[in-house]
Amino acid sequence: MGRNRNPPDDPRPSPNPETPPQEIERRLSALEKSAIDLNNRVFDAQKIFVTIIFSAVAALLTVYGVMSRLDVRESTAKVEKATEDMKREFQNLAGNALRRPELQILFRGKSLNGQTLEDQAPLNPIFLKNVGNKSTEPLSIRLFYSQGVSLLGVVPTEIPSSDSDFPHCAFLGGGQLTVGAKETWVYDQPLGLGLSADSTNGLLKLVVYYGGEDAVNASFNIVRIKK
Repeated sequence: MGRNRNPPDDPRPSPNPETPPQEIERRLSALEKSAIDLNNRVFDAQKIFVTIIFSAVAALLTVYGVMSRLDVRESTAKVEKATEDMKREFQNLAGNALRRPELQILFRGKSLNGQTLEDQAPLNPIFLKNVGNKSTEPLSIRLFYSQGVSLLGVVPTEIPSSDSDFPHCAFLGGGQLTVGAKETWVYDQPLGLGLSADSTNGLLKLVVYYGGEDAVNASFNIVRIKK
């Protein structure tokens, strides 16, 4: 009796010493199909992975682009605001540089310059009108007068004259006084003008220093009317 290759408790069937060609071909086809399926699954997985990566990169680029545009807009807005502020500041500086005080000396409703007053006439009220668009600096008011003229009433302090045509000069005040743009200040001190006994006329000049390009002045005269 021949010897059995498999022990009695071994469930494996005895191998067929000869496998038919059809079975081999079927197995090869099945193996090839499994390999193709595996390759397709690997390719699909790679494709999905690449798609996810590109989608993530695209999303990041989109976010970065939005943030960049916001940064650019914010920076542009800041630059525009700074430019507008600089432009406004320049306009203010230019406007202030062009502003000037301009003072007028008025007496009896018109310019004091060129008027003729009678002997013993009161020199009040005098109106200092600023027709400019900027406030004056502190005023300094001085009255220059020729020989033979006398000041009546509250006599102001006499100071040295800087004008050879007028040997006498009186300081009428001012100090810290300023006149705002389009405003008028009134000098209302009880000051009168007279002539000495041997004089028939006299020349005077009122000068106001106020911070303008030049001081404003008004030349006038007083006469004795023969009766």
